[in-house]
Amino acid sequence: MLLDALAVLAKRHQPFTAEIIGRGPLLEELQAKAREAGIADRVRFHGYVEDPHAVDRILASGAVGVAAYDTEIESFTRWADPAKLKSYLAAGLPIIVTDVPPNASMLAEANAAVIVPFRADAIADAIEQLMSDGEMWKRRRQASLDVVKQFDWTNILGGALETAGFQA
Repeated sequence: MLLDALAVLAKRHQPFTAEIIGRGPLLEELQAKAREAGIADRVRFHGYVEDPHAVDRILASGAVGVAAYDTEIESFTRWADPAKLKSYLAAGLPIIVTDVPPNASMLAEANAAVIVPFRADAIADAIEQLMSDGEMWKRRRQASLDVVKQFDWTNILGGALETAGFQA
């Protein structure tokens, strides 16, 4: 769906580049889809990136994180806490997400994410809006950085120790 959204942006003559990390059974099909849509020169498929610091560098170079989970499919993500979202937060990326992960609403309420329908035009609209409104992007970036603080090990461990009766 992300590739479809990027094709919509290309038809609207919107500038973009996309970095896609991960390797799976659909990688070759997705690469072919990018070629067919005429956006292969704007989409970089990294495949599996073993070094987590390299992943961090790729994310930190971005402007928006997209987590477009299919809302029609019953998947593990509906009950999970996708690490991808925390990686986006840690990189200070405003997030565009569908209403599938259980923390999507919390991220939207914190202004760190925009919840969109699982449709290419809706995803493209959200990307376009974020990228065309610098002040909104800055607010959402700061919100992402604020939200991710709750997942800092100092906060997590300190709270766990206090719960166990120890002073942090």
